[in-house]
Amino acid sequence: MNRHGLDYELFEVTHADKALILSSDGIFGQDGMMEQIASDIAEEIDQTCGFQPYVLSGTVEKGLVGISKSYYAANESLQYILFSQSHLPALQEETIPNIVDYYYPTDWEVQLINNLKIGNLDTSMQILYEISAENGKRDLAEASMIKLVSLLMETMLRVLHELNLDTGIYAKQFANKAKGENIGEMWSYVYEVGTLICERNRYSNTTSTIEVGSRLLEYVNENYTSADVSLKQLAEIFQMSVSKASKIFKEVTGINFYDYLCRLRMEMAKELLRERSCGIDDIARRVGYENVYSFKRAFARYEGIKPDEYMDSAM
Repeated sequence: MNRHGLDYELFEVTHADKALILSSDGIFGQDGMMEQIASDIAEEIDQTCGFQPYVLSGTVEKGLVGISKSYYAANESLQYILFSQSHLPALQEETIPNIVDYYYPTDWEVQLINNLKIGNLDTSMQILYEISAENGKRDLAEASMIKLVSLLMETMLRVLHELNLDTGIYAKQFANKAKGENIGEMWSYVYEVGTLICERNRYSNTTSTIEVGSRLLEYVNENYTSADVSLKQLAEIFQMSVSKASKIFKEVTGINFYDYLCRLRMEMAKELLRERSCGIDDIARRVGYENVYSFKRAFARYEGIKPDEYMDSAM
């Protein structure tokens, strides 16, 4: 490595796999340097140990996230070689890109989970962006992209569950977006939930606050179809000020009370509209609105179209 002016660190990944991290203060990796280094290492091991190893280089990246990305690229190439030797002896090299599916390695999932839990918004969003960008280059089939975004949403729901937060509303909203197979909306919702998790974790929650917040949330989830549900009612039931009830609720859910209540009601309304088993006036009452005009205004703000238009589009 000295002749290339590079620093390096060798470490063991598994019993059989080793990884070499190369670094430099200057620009490197051009003119086939990485491939040449890999070839030199393989030749040296062959001469010293009497066997020819696979030595594959990853991409030149920056930072800790970059190390993971580079390792994944090299390991992906290795796994393809091993797979093709066992199963695809006649496969031509030009068909290799079609074998690669979506990009969501386990170590990136772990990093995403850890950063979401500590409320590190910038890094969490950067990881999601890198995953989106990498998969955008791969020209994935629609089914593969939907699977990828669904896995990312599963990660979000797992974090919510581990933080003792309610997952029901988020799972239901994502499921509705997935039914429409609008990948852009699905990606946007993953970013939204990730942001909500991080924003929630910026608060310094005590155990008692989380417990009270969970009780507030449970009450709303069980009674959101009642027209009487309000912050004032919560404050009276749980014997606290309206401002405190509002603050605790947002700490636990990541969004304010009325946005959360509206989401619950609108998602139920959409289900009823798709079923077409009752009229709009009845649906308004069933989801907690005494005034049908208030329901129509809320639905249009939430969904972007009127309830009757949504019902027609769902046919």
